[in-house]
Amino acid sequence: MADKKEANAENENTEVVQDGEKKAKKGGLPILSLIAILLSVGTLFIAVLTFTKVNNIVAVLDEMNDDSPDPKELGLIPLDQIETFSFKEKFILTVKDANGENHNVLFEMSFGALKNDDTAEDITKITADFENKQRIVRDGTESLLLKKKFEDYSEENIQGIKDEVIQYLRERFGTNAIVEVYLNGIMFR
Repeated sequence: MADKKEANAENENTEVVQDGEKKAKKGGLPILSLIAILLSVGTLFIAVLTFTKVNNIVAVLDEMNDDSPDPKELGLIPLDQIETFSFKEKFILTVKDANGENHNVLFEMSFGALKNDDTAEDITKITADFENKQRIVRDGTESLLLKKKFEDYSEENIQGIKDEVIQYLRERFGTNAIVEVYLNGIMFR
């Protein structure tokens, strides 16, 4: 009968009293199971911390991307979105320096217009007008460039000249689709 009590007690996780001595409860979790549970909880905790950190990093990167400049402002318009137009002849300008001496500036010029669904009509108009009236556009561009001093053609100042030419071309063609001017092979004499 004592054996039956012991068996029932084991099943019920109760203390067993035998011959006046208390025995420990049986059926408790083995130590390895306890370690496995603790490791699982620890791993889960680390995973939650890592996930939280990653989300914070992603949020910071998203915020940085929102503040990043427009690629158009950096001149990074994809090449397939730029239609280029080149003047047929080189520009040969005689400009004065700060001391009044004459210098020749030679270069080829072209300009780029943004080519997308919104500017398709503008590109068609620029193409037709530039092809038919290149001499007029060139004359106006040359007049603008001849007003510059020799020092304006330095590497530090050339972007200012380009910006003025872009503005002139935008007004001349009646569109803001023109986004860049390219001066190639600049030579000074």
